[in-house]
Amino acid sequence: KEDLKLLVGSQIKYGSITLDLKSCFYKKPDFIKDALALIRIKYTSRDIPEYMGWLSSNQAYLTNYGNYRYRFWLLNCIIESQE
Repeated sequence: KEDLKLLVGSQIKYGSITLDLKSCFYKKPDFIKDALALIRIKYTSRDIPEYMGWLSSNQAYLTNYGNYRYRFWLLNCIIESQE
């Protein structure tokens, strides 16, 4: 288990995949329990995304990403302009 931090508009390579955070929102005042993030996940060896969609911290059981090797879910969003 490892927590990763991504900035909106940035990419991070993790193992054989690349994570790209497109957008992140949360509902005040509970930014930990009620956050949404638009994320793209792709294998570095392929041109087409493996996953492109929304992740929710509130409904992780519906929106998390998982395959045989990786499992991702959203913990929270921290947005300076919303604080």
